[in-house]
Amino acid sequence: MNNDGFFDIQNGSTIRYAVLNGNNWFKVKLQGIQSNSNGIGARVEIYGAFGKQIRDIRSGEGFKYMGSLNAHFGLGTNTEITQVIIRWPSGVVDTINNPSINQALYVVEGSTLSNNQFENIGFSLYPNPAKNNINIVSANNLNFTMAKVYDMTGRLMTRTSLENNTINVEKLSIGTYILILTDDLGNEHSQKFIKE
Repeated sequence: MNNDGFFDIQNGSTIRYAVLNGNNWFKVKLQGIQSNSNGIGARVEIYGAFGKQIRDIRSGEGFKYMGSLNAHFGLGTNTEITQVIIRWPSGVVDTINNPSINQALYVVEGSTLSNNQFENIGFSLYPNPAKNNINIVSANNLNFTMAKVYDMTGRLMTRTSLENNTINVEKLSIGTYILILTDDLGNEHSQKFIKE
């Protein structure tokens, strides 16, 4: 309630504030556009040296009172988050790289889709632009197992198991897309490509 990163409890007019302990934290507040305005049903994932943490935005739980609609993460002594991925009920996926910790991050649905935050060095593609197939060249000997293609509004266009590091894009309309590959450790890597 006082934005110090620690859960407080309110019961009627009584407020009990948490005792601080010096650990780090991170909070995500969502504003839906295509999805509902509170982002209910969205999944928030954070990545860092600690691995991966997931929170689902849910409502209607508890007795008499409902919990917060914010996604709250305890980081302990970890001092950075490398990536935040928000998967909205509409299918839109927002990605934020290297956000500051010990703060509340406000994310509007679809706000990162036009940014270059999808580019990374996990793999390269050819040909790009592509007509029929895209070939994937892995960096650092990554083994990719799953491929998802999103359009620039964040809609999931196709999801397929990855075989021979090739994806058929023949049925996609002309335009720009985002390819997200999942490696065998569960990490995701993304990059834009053009279908001509």
